[in-house]
Amino acid sequence: MKKQFILAVAFLYSLTVASQVNFGVKAGTTLSTFKSSTDNGIIPEYNTLAGFQGGAFAEAAINSYFSFQSELLFTMRGAKSTIIQTVSIPGPSGFIAVPVKLKTTFVPLYIDLPVYLKVGFPSAGSDRLSIGVGPLFSYGIGGKAKFKGSANSENFTAEMKLFSEDELELGDNNGNTNPSGESFTLLKRFDAGIAGFVSYEFNNHITLCLNYQYGLKNISADPEEDLWNRCLTISAGYKF
Repeated sequence: MKKQFILAVAFLYSLTVASQVNFGVKAGTTLSTFKSSTDNGIIPEYNTLAGFQGGAFAEAAINSYFSFQSELLFTMRGAKSTIIQTVSIPGPSGFIAVPVKLKTTFVPLYIDLPVYLKVGFPSAGSDRLSIGVGPLFSYGIGGKAKFKGSANSENFTAEMKLFSEDELELGDNNGNTNPSGESFTLLKRFDAGIAGFVSYEFNNHITLCLNYQYGLKNISADPEEDLWNRCLTISAGYKF
């Protein structure tokens, strides 16, 4: 994956040298989730999490219709989940049923490098409708999983780093912590997939864009479940 990332950067640099290049900035809102390897997965359902994406882009024109567009973005992706289950635990006179509710928020932070083949269609005046598709390379730089739950009348919270080995520690209502005694990693840092977008450019400067990122690489470090990123982004940009 590192080799692919370096080759992509080298390819983009060669474009900037050989072509007429325009630069710009963009920012927007992400709506992301995880796709599990099974219908239920370890967590029964992953729900959409709203986040942020921002960065810069460069567009190298091939002709009046086709161009290559690359982007370097900071992206907050992730997912939310809620589990409500009844767990049997040993009691004074046998097993007792304890209702457990657990809310989890996964917030991985990525540096994204998508590379698009872009096709532009002239619209009204100097406006332009464009579509693009291409590979996406991502590297996880941080983020945490945050847990909030309850068992009977007792509440607890916890959080863990996502991309590096960390130990889960539960905190109770009184501020006490209870370490699990075991460290593990939740997510793999590298991700790769396919990205595509539809955009409308006003007066060759201001752009509104709808983008979708479809992860193809298993990002889960847990051998019992595979996970793939899914992310929809609505953004606005300005080309200089």
